[in-house]
Amino acid sequence: MNTSTTMSPLKVAAVLLSLLWLGYVAVEAWQRWPQVPLDVGADDGATASIYRDAVAAHAGRALALALSVPAMLWGVVRLLR
Repeated sequence: MNTSTTMSPLKVAAVLLSLLWLGYVAVEAWQRWPQVPLDVGADDGATASIYRDAVAAHAGRALALALSVPAMLWGVVRLLR
């Protein structure tokens, strides 16, 4: 009995593209992380609240963008097999 499993070239390509995409989105999200300008007091409650909201929105957009391509590739691979 052969217990080895092999992945089709389409699946391998989809996994590699997904990993590359996730890496790209991670680098872009890191580089574009929200920052508090130096001329604004970071200890102010309103500024801290706005910063938390900006970070949450940024993280949500980055997550949605990061998962969109792997989800589409997964759907294409499922349709083509």
